[in-house]
Amino acid sequence: MIGGLVVDALVLLAIGAFGWAGMQLGGRASIGRLVACYVAFAVAALLRDPIGSLVRSALGTSVDFSRLLAMVLVGIATFIATASIATYWLRRRA
Repeated sequence: MIGGLVVDALVLLAIGAFGWAGMQLGGRASIGRLVACYVAFAVAALLRDPIGSLVRSALGTSVDFSRLLAMVLVGIATFIATASIATYWLRRRA
């Protein structure tokens, strides 16, 4: 359990370091994309089972494939929505 927490902390530290480096280079858009990727992954992981069951009942595929397809679809949709919000906010702020 401790090893998993250390790995999670290191991953979050790496994400923060990439975000900080992008901001230092003047890339606020890269920060927005990074946040959009992280939010898309989190939402896709949270909605994997409910959306996966809908995909399975609609397409009749296996459980694993329907979960994978649900994660990809929800992840792409969430990324587009979050990136659009971040872009709008950055343009409005400037």
